[in-house]
Amino acid sequence: MKKLYGSEAFLFIMLYFAAVALFALILTGCAGGTGSAIKNGPAYRNAEPGAVRGREINLQKAAEKINGVKRAGVIITGNEAIIGITPANNSKADMTALKRKIEKAVKSADAKIDHVTVAADPGLTERIIKTQTK
Repeated sequence: MKKLYGSEAFLFIMLYFAAVALFALILTGCAGGTGSAIKNGPAYRNAEPGAVRGREINLQKAAEKINGVKRAGVIITGNEAIIGITPANNSKADMTALKRKIEKAVKSADAKIDHVTVAADPGLTERIIKTQTK
């Protein structure tokens, strides 16, 4: 066996440690993770489409039962619900109170919802409804 000296020995040692580090990375790199990073993003919405869709329908019905709401659309992502509404009487007289009623109704209808965003913009409401029905 040939003895290594100087730069050859250094190169051999560096390659050896690089190979060991790569092997260790391969063994442990794909094993971990709780998956919590995707729970609040779009991937979570698609994880259980039937269950999420059922929750969206329940929240839509809860929002539409409120006096002053003509139509509603709901998107759930993680523990957040985004509600788009069409007000029943096109007036923006007390929109803040209406949004608070919707938020309270939605949170009581689904205990998993921690945050509710209510939008009364007609364009946004239409996009939410179209997204919900896909």
